[in-house]
Amino acid sequence: MSSPQGFAFVFRALPGPVPKGYRLAAALPGESGILRVCVLLTEAGVACVAREALDSTVYLGALADAGGTVHRWLELHEQGVLGPGLRAGAAPEVLNNTLMDLRWASRAERLARVPEAGVIRTGTGTGTGTRSDAGAWRVGPMVLDGARGAVPAAAGDGKPLRVCTDEAALKARDLASFAGSRHRYLIGESADAQSATLVALDPDAPRDHLCKDAAEALGLDGARRGWCLAGGLLIMAHTPLSFERYVDALSSVAGGADERSPLGSLVEAAGVGGAGGLSSSDAAAGGVGGQAFLSRRGPWGAALEVLHHKLALLLDVTEQVRASVAATQEPMLNLSAGSVRVALGTSGSALPAFWTARAVLTEPGAGAMLPVAGTRERLYVNLSNAGASIYQPSGGGATSVGYGSLRVRRVMSSPGGSVLEGTLTTQDRVRGSSRDCVWMRLPTEFGRCDLLCRVQAGSALASGEVRLVSFEHALEAGASAALKKLEGQQLHDVLFELTPMHSSPADLYALGVLAIRALLTDEHNPLSAAWDDVQTLAGQVRQLRETAARETTLAGLIAGVLKADAALAHALGPGRLVKLKVAPEQALVPMEVWSGVLALIVRCFPSAGPDSVCRDLGDAPPAAIETVLDPLASDLARTLSRVRGMLIGDPGADAELVALVESLGL
Repeated sequence: MSSPQGFAFVFRALPGPVPKGYRLAAALPGESGILRVCVLLTEAGVACVAREALDSTVYLGALADAGGTVHRWLELHEQGVLGPGLRAGAAPEVLNNTLMDLRWASRAERLARVPEAGVIRTGTGTGTGTRSDAGAWRVGPMVLDGARGAVPAAAGDGKPLRVCTDEAALKARDLASFAGSRHRYLIGESADAQSATLVALDPDAPRDHLCKDAAEALGLDGARRGWCLAGGLLIMAHTPLSFERYVDALSSVAGGADERSPLGSLVEAAGVGGAGGLSSSDAAAGGVGGQAFLSRRGPWGAALEVLHHKLALLLDVTEQVRASVAATQEPMLNLSAGSVRVALGTSGSALPAFWTARAVLTEPGAGAMLPVAGTRERLYVNLSNAGASIYQPSGGGATSVGYGSLRVRRVMSSPGGSVLEGTLTTQDRVRGSSRDCVWMRLPTEFGRCDLLCRVQAGSALASGEVRLVSFEHALEAGASAALKKLEGQQLHDVLFELTPMHSSPADLYALGVLAIRALLTDEHNPLSAAWDDVQTLAGQVRQLRETAARETTLAGLIAGVLKADAALAHALGPGRLVKLKVAPEQALVPMEVWSGVLALIVRCFPSAGPDSVCRDLGDAPPAAIETVLDPLASDLARTLSRVRGMLIGDPGADAELVALVESLGL
């Protein structure tokens, strides 16, 4: 698998030829227009993977003309039956074909409204019966042939295949439901699902004697692979600049007359028009591309402009995350630097390229609502199987599965059903909070009984014990009576699964870490160290808040901490913004501005103190979970406006503008 950074040719100016060692193949069958959507293949006929996403594999493609000239690099997101980033063990209530198709279509529609995403509609899909707009982002199952490109997947009789959605026939054959499971089968276009040969797309799908494996049925091998077998295909512009590469380049804007600026080199490599630096004043003065608008005013000017661009990028990311959460009413839970790419517009000769930078949220969220009867709260699970990450709070929404003993305190009846209260004892490391849920399977004389419970935090319990209260469960009369008989008993070897029920505050947390990555890290201060320093700052501020006057602002408290703690002031100072050799005491950014920047970061972390936006990781309004991101967006916009005013209001910059006007005779 290759990464976008491995394809250096995507930074070359376009239009241009296909890079040596590669060739193009049609990504959609039957295309005969002047421009075609193509997938990039190696000489051996293997499709080039840009990256793996939550529910898809992303291939590098191109918009090419009849002569094979590349006019634009594309990303081809091929929906997976079970995406490489999805947890196979997730409950069917949140991971099934119906919901995954709706999530796919919803994400595509949101990206289509972001101009920088460059989404291309295929218009060839017929859908799978889940919703009318889902078909707009679907194509028929295909085979990608190294010699011919994409061709419709066909059965043995040569007729095209489609996804089988005949629930009655699937049930009659004891096969997996389409709507209620994650398994999919292909069937001939006009075949009878009751007796036809079906093609199972995933190896663990239930089968009967008429089912075939996809590789066998479609003759797949090294140069011939299944293509969009699940039906989903999202085509969008390839954005090769990663969030981290962009912010690191911004930090490297200072280049002398004999030194090529990394930022200028990056713009040149990207083939973007306009001046190579952050502003056109460098080009007009004949300076080295890549220097900042105020670089001739010294380190202060360079740092101020870099701060402006980084704040603008963070605001852009925050607004796109908010839009995604608002549209789905589900948190992302997997936001990281890898979720964000940076697009540069064509700037011309007057507007500098990096003043056109826009963030593009390219990865789908992993949060999914867990339907639970008997509660008005919205509970979310993380569909991602990704490991621990600094961008996710402790636990990251990952589940803990194990066995334990349950002491049943009491079983109560309520209008909505039965409610069990008990204490779970386990040797596994389980630290439950009031925002966590525990699923348990209990043996009763009526049969096994599955309960979903809320953790009661704060109870005085021994180590390894968790107090639980179940949600109301509407059970059959016999099951309810059997559950009641468990009062006062201790059940052993109870299977349980604890899932942290994080909501949008977890996305706010991730945005705080993104801000730390953009503003407070360099080669001497890695992200983990900067994150730890911010937590130290938050702890000191929390202590000061207990005795400070009520009207004291968070920024004021932070300024006081930095004044008293020289080591922390150096670690969290604005010197990380740009790679310039300056004295530690030199103020690159006014303290009243910088303390405000640190304040907006601290507020992102739930329970960091009374100034935090959220009390904990589940503290979000049930019907508007996106609103927890509004304070950060407001803080960023207000700080950005202040910094922009300092840039434009600089006397030296004003003098440059006056001189330019006078030179034009205006």
